[in-house]
Amino acid sequence: MGVSANMYARRKAIGMARAELARILGTNEKQIQRWETQTAPPADLLINIAAGLNFSVAELIGLTPTGLDLSGHWNAVWQTSRDGVPLLNRHSLEARHNGEFVYFDADGDYDWRADFRLVGSTLNGSYAAVAEHRNERGMMHLTLNHHGGTAAIGHWAGEWADGIGGVGFGVIARDPERAERLMKKLLELPSLMITEWPQED
Repeated sequence: MGVSANMYARRKAIGMARAELARILGTNEKQIQRWETQTAPPADLLINIAAGLNFSVAELIGLTPTGLDLSGHWNAVWQTSRDGVPLLNRHSLEARHNGEFVYFDADGDYDWRADFRLVGSTLNGSYAAVAEHRNERGMMHLTLNHHGGTAAIGHWAGEWADGIGGVGFGVIARDPERAERLMKKLLELPSLMITEWPQED
């Protein structure tokens, strides 16, 4: 949807009358109606419109899904190794989501933080170990599932416990069993390439 449609949908979803939005923006109802039905509002008003409707500019312009909230508890499974032995690292994550930005705090065999940007259904960002004596840091790319953002699959690449550079699959899911099932499906792939969402049983 475009700006006009998102503006209209959000205003209706929160039960705000055109008159109220017009008052907040210092304009009139007819102008709000024009922006919602005929021509998008000027770019210099997008921040004020988003604030008036209590959502992000990214949601208003359709860059991130409207109403998606990734905040809360997640379960993670990462393909990695320790001392040359392949293993799956499992831990919990706590997420804070604000518009197009998502921040994760991980509690695993080492603690790390990640800063992501949500664009469409993808999370792209960087992570780094919290403790000064840990060198683990790098980049992550995850793609959310198509059913409400309850799981994401993808890759990490960066400095790891076993050396300077590594790469592997990564999965996060609200449900720990689902995280395990998705990782199992990824590990069955013939390479690190993911071309479609795994068939979930």
